[in-house]
Amino acid sequence: MLMRSFSLGSLIISLSITALSISMVLPDKCVWALLPVSLLLLVAILIRSRPATHISIFCFLFLGFPIVLPAFCFWPWRLLVPLVIYNSIVLLIPKLRESHQWMRLGRISNHVSILMLIIVFGSALALFGWYFFMKPDLSHHLSHFPNISFALIPFAGIGFAFLNAVMEEFAFRGIIMHGFDCAFNIDTLSILLQALSFGLFHFVAGFPNGIMGISMTFIYGILLGLIRNMSKGMMAPTITHFFADLAIFSILATIYRGSLL
Repeated sequence: MLMRSFSLGSLIISLSITALSISMVLPDKCVWALLPVSLLLLVAILIRSRPATHISIFCFLFLGFPIVLPAFCFWPWRLLVPLVIYNSIVLLIPKLRESHQWMRLGRISNHVSILMLIIVFGSALALFGWYFFMKPDLSHHLSHFPNISFALIPFAGIGFAFLNAVMEEFAFRGIIMHGFDCAFNIDTLSILLQALSFGLFHFVAGFPNGIMGISMTFIYGILLGLIRNMSKGMMAPTITHFFADLAIFSILATIYRGSLL
């Protein structure tokens, strides 16, 4: 019975994240992905699989939010609202709170620090290279750029980088990667699968986006997943991600300021 429940829980985790990933590439199909995820959530509750219930709740909220409030399907609400509701539910239900194992700081060793520095500089170079050589259309990103005085732009950049890094790390290196850890108990597979989901998340409106965006963020997601495992917590990948998002904001700020001159 325990083996059967574990296998079914693993299947629920895999199918829920698959539905979530498909919706990232085809956002207009969220309503169709929500139907099977709702059923998977019900089954996860019935078999009392806590890891499957965690993943199913998050996927249900992520898929359902744009259907209920389509006007708020842009940054940061698209990811922030499902995360806030998910964590509120987990904190209110003792059995889910006890199994909320991924949310720990971890430890940044010398080896992890060196790897973080390499990834920070490497990702910044990759992002600037993508912008200068690929000449992407960033009108969508610039449309959400804050209309504030130039003196406040650095503070806006820090706020953006912090919030975006926390949201994406909690979602992918936290909830989703922990779900794969529980489903397969194979570190390499968990790192690869969460990185793939992370890459697909950037396909439509990410920075970078498109096929190139999937490829770049897939590699970046692997590196962040590796840091998460090496440090045994969320602090190291979140700090690393923060600096990559600062590079993104710097590119957008430079373009935005140039358009005003």
